[in-house]
Amino acid sequence: MVPKFDNTPVWSNLGKAQLEEEIPADAIESFINAEDASAYREAEIWTELIPYLVMARKSLQENVLDTELIYAYVKTNNLAELEKFVNGPNVANIQGIGERCFDERLYHAATTIFTSINNNSKLDLCHIHLEEYRDAVTAAGKANNVSTWKAVCFACLRAGRISSCFHLWS
Repeated sequence: MVPKFDNTPVWSNLGKAQLEEEIPADAIESFINAEDASAYREAEIWTELIPYLVMARKSLQENVLDTELIYAYVKTNNLAELEKFVNGPNVANIQGIGERCFDERLYHAATTIFTSINNNSKLDLCHIHLEEYRDAVTAAGKANNVSTWKAVCFACLRAGRISSCFHLWS
């Protein structure tokens, strides 16, 4: 006989109560037990959140859900899963999450994201911030736009990496 408390509505209610009491890790576990994907926006502990978001994706195909899963991978520095996810089928706002990572100075993750969507102008800026000048030059070549070329040339000059800048014309 299954205990009366081991059912979906009970687990969902418990998860909501745990969120209200600011016990998000337990709340996430409760939502997973309930297979309740409706509360994914309310939890903010990244490591614990990943299994919940993965579970929620089985029943929901939402932009915000996939975008937050990407961000959870970023916040846990799980760049291998991040790369696999952004290069696979998803409905995330890839450009938006890349911008978010860039704004938060999470340049390694932003590099992975911008590479997946071939945004070479932003990729170039990430490489500049990471002081990866050869990669910045390569991205600038692919972007082939004047402001990107200027940014990489000035960054190389400021860093005393003029040889990297001369690589542009070799």
